Amino acid sequence: MQKRTLSSLFLAFLILSGCARVVFVSDRDGQQQIYKSWAGGSFQTNVSNNKYTDDFPDISPNADRIVFASLREEAGQNLYTMDLAGDDLQQLTTGVGQRIRPRWAPNDLIAFVYPAYSQNAQIWSVKSDGTELHQVTFPTAMESDDGGHDFYAAGQRLVFSRSDRTTGKTDLYTTATDLSGSVQRITQTPDISEMLPAVSHDGLLLASSAFYHTPSRFTLRIFNVGSWTMVREISLPPPAESNISGISFSRNDQRLFFSAKAAGVPTPNQEDRQEVFSIKLDGTDLKRLTTNQAYDSQPVAIGRTRQTPLRTPALFVHGHSGNATAA
Repeated sequence: MQKRTLSSLFLAFLILSGCARVVFVSDRDGQQQIYKSWAGGSFQTNVSNNKYTDDFPDISPNADRIVFASLREEAGQNLYTMDLAGDDLQQLTTGVGQRIRPRWAPNDLIAFVYPAYSQNAQIWSVKSDGTELHQVTFPTAMESDDGGHDFYAAGQRLVFSRSDRTTGKTDLYTTATDLSGSVQRITQTPDISEMLPAVSHDGLLLASSAFYHTPSRFTLRIFNVGSWTMVREISLPPPAESNISGISFSRNDQRLFFSAKAAGVPTPNQEDRQEVFSIKLDGTDLKRLTTNQAYDSQPVAIGRTRQTPLRTPALFVHGHSGNATAA
């Protein structure tokens, strides 16, 4: 107990002092688990540390908790939260089926995919105390919203990846989390599929993966949030090769963490060639955080969210006498 308390105090000191850290998923201990490390890749430690499969981590807006998906309940894959030391475990969802890709917004909404790994997967939201469960997206029978999503405008809106099973294409869309208004399409590019959208901590930029169908290759794309104009496209520098499986902005939004298949890993297993990298937003200074023959993926920076809500226009009505009157 004393060891856990000291660990929690040390992690709190790191957050308050502004030290940059990252969490990611690795199966190096036999099961997929949540790990944390310094942003440069040193001091990699198992946070969830159990016999179950834990994956798809995300960080709370205050950077003090982790939400993740776990198979520790026999009925299905459900969502849990814990503190950064792996303590204070709380279960958010229950039931059969698989719930994956939780993302945590400043307004305390957590969006996730359900039912995962199936046709017509939808995005749902729930509060961090497990209440107010709602369906957010409504794909058709030939569509699936399981390619990644994230919040912007402090949780008022959601950007998500929707695949069309008829065309085999995936594009980015946006919708209001309170279901007001219509779904808007952001990208519509021939022979390119955009996936894994990730919004910066200040809410100004969006990063996503882009898969070129012919010839086959992966890149990273950065957009301005709102106008959705593309700022930059980054080709993967070696040894990062292909199959991008996770994207996150660094705590100060100056770099991207991402996971991808790496060249030179001596194993035929494609998943075990996934490694974690970071790169500057201009596409320079690639750094490799993990180097092993294990599945290392889904990096997320530990940082506070600084997004601001959308402004609502105010309408002032003046009475004929010069003063506003109540209806």
